Amino acid sequence: MYKYLPTAVAIILATQFASNLHAKPFASVPVKPKIIGGTEAEQDSYPWMSALVTTYPSPFTSLIVANSTISTTPMSNSPGGTATGNIVDCGLAKEVCLNAEGNICLIERGEIDFSDKVLNCENGGGIAAVVYNNVDGILSGTLTGGFSGTIPAVGITQSDGLNLLQQINSLATVEVSEDSRLAQSSSCGASHIGNGWILTAAHCVDYPGANERHVNIGEYNLNDGAENASNIESIYIYPDYTFKSSDDIALIKVSNYSDAPSIKLADFDTTQALSLSNAPATVIGWGGRTGYAPGEGPTSNFPDILHHVDVSLFNAEQCREITAESLTRDSDDGTVYTIDDVYVSDKEICAGRLTGGHDACQGDSGGPLIAQTNDGVRQLGIVSGGMGCAYQGYLGKYTLIGAYTDWIEAITNGVAISQAYNFKDVPITTQHKTTLTVDNHSGESVNISYEIEGSNAFSVNGNSCQQLGIDESCDIEVAFSSTMSGRHEANVVIKSNNPNIATSQSKIRAESLSASNNLKSDAGASGQAITFYSGGDEKWESNPAETGLRSGEINHFESSILMAVVKGKGTLTFDWSVSSEENTDDPTLPFDALYLEVNNQQIEFISGEVDFTEYKVSLTEDSNIIKWVYKKDPRTSEGEDRAYLRNVNYTQNQTNTTTESRTSSSGGSMAWITLLFFYSILIIRKAAK
Repeated sequence: MYKYLPTAVAIILATQFASNLHAKPFASVPVKPKIIGGTEAEQDSYPWMSALVTTYPSPFTSLIVANSTISTTPMSNSPGGTATGNIVDCGLAKEVCLNAEGNICLIERGEIDFSDKVLNCENGGGIAAVVYNNVDGILSGTLTGGFSGTIPAVGITQSDGLNLLQQINSLATVEVSEDSRLAQSSSCGASHIGNGWILTAAHCVDYPGANERHVNIGEYNLNDGAENASNIESIYIYPDYTFKSSDDIALIKVSNYSDAPSIKLADFDTTQALSLSNAPATVIGWGGRTGYAPGEGPTSNFPDILHHVDVSLFNAEQCREITAESLTRDSDDGTVYTIDDVYVSDKEICAGRLTGGHDACQGDSGGPLIAQTNDGVRQLGIVSGGMGCAYQGYLGKYTLIGAYTDWIEAITNGVAISQAYNFKDVPITTQHKTTLTVDNHSGESVNISYEIEGSNAFSVNGNSCQQLGIDESCDIEVAFSSTMSGRHEANVVIKSNNPNIATSQSKIRAESLSASNNLKSDAGASGQAITFYSGGDEKWESNPAETGLRSGEINHFESSILMAVVKGKGTLTFDWSVSSEENTDDPTLPFDALYLEVNNQQIEFISGEVDFTEYKVSLTEDSNIIKWVYKKDPRTSEGEDRAYLRNVNYTQNQTNTTTESRTSSSGGSMAWITLLFFYSILIIRKAAK
């Protein structure tokens, strides 16, 4: 599991132990991690510790009960004010709270709107409302825009609410400020390694809009200091990193860092020697403090104050052996696991305690693993993933920083280039272009040139970007065109006239889809305005059971892609169906699903057991690209595990607006992808631990 992104750590679980795992027993999938079994750190112990945060205006809220402060979140649209009184139990507050007169109402979330709950408190004479969650995690509630109440209201966690039920009649004070202040929420940890360079996990920043977040260097208490957060100038994700890879490392350049302290990094040999001897180490973060077994979770009890925990180091080979033994021990069907069944890269190390109870978890992703070396305290690893959190016999996985020394040097003190670009799904024989940015961080002027290594389907034009002064940047153009369908991959390599200046590479990828005229006719489409293409891990095919098409037979983490290029403005209708694994707990975050994309925007999906239903979309461009993508997550398969399409029909017109009609309650709008990708990642990686 990552210990990771709304907000991130990837959950690394054995397929036999949980339906939400990758096929490999120790493979990674994105979620959010935390420190378990640790204690609060001292204020100035880790001045280089950083938090990846989202900042937003929010009123100040507080709750003090019997002289103890309890963490609160503001209820949106709550009136401001301060109230002091005794705590009374109002249950779900579905009716007027009769014992609320002059008191503070403790209310459980559920069954009716927050607004009605708070009004039922006030109508009973209550002077403030404290609403606690009915599930793990913080409570972020909204009092509807027309809320007519006048008393302050705050939210607290389920665990804090249950504890307050044991303190009924205790004196409490609730405060909601009249004015907003800048607040922050953390999704991942990070570390400042000098000159405004931030080191974190790739899965913490591998989503749209990541550069709109901020970095708070030297953070300690998340309740204050949001105004100190720095803007992100650029993000460099290791070029070979993918959702399924182990290269979980990224660098961030921030705009404002003044003279912030930094942590030095350990080299590969030092880290290997320490891990081989199982030396002590420390993990730091704001992640969840509730452990859980593989396949269970998620964590909860996220602190505002920075925490740390002491663990022991283990090298990759030791980690494989320990994990295989634990998987065998916990197997329900007597399966015996070997080290070949456990994936831990040689560019990773593990840490934890064999007895459990001490670990990183969701929310700690991207944070540092440090240890005492002969040269002083050094950072050895980056919180990346794990199976469960702090469970006996299962260790956390960390990116071994010493394996990436040359890459870090090339980015921070050399000539850096945008680290990766994916042309994604493009029709065969068509040409597509993009620009990549080149930055000179070397401290010297440099002459450079560019080459493509790996595939002649790509080309590069860097004629306008051959000389760079200190701290200068420029753009180069990369093009892709192929007469062969399938996946293509290459590197854009920078060559420098100065051998002492390090340079970096960019990984470029593309998926070229082959034309499929037979699929067009079987789908019911006709006319010269529509051309069909197919690709992915397995192509779509004619449905042998009835008219229409069905997706290819794919495995976890794979996809089957059908594309239609439609010329002209008009209306496209089709019938679609799916039989797949469904996320019944949160249908807006599907497991396996059929997605619809129009002109590179995901606008709808269906998941679960959905019969054929008609869908209509108005196309407003002179040339439109429609894609139906059946995609599987790392979870198990259910139903037929296929998507279906039929009765595709296009009528050309002059409509200038785009509308989409939802036709199934099993579907969901895709508008949340950009905004909530960060949060869904938290659900999967210890990024999110």
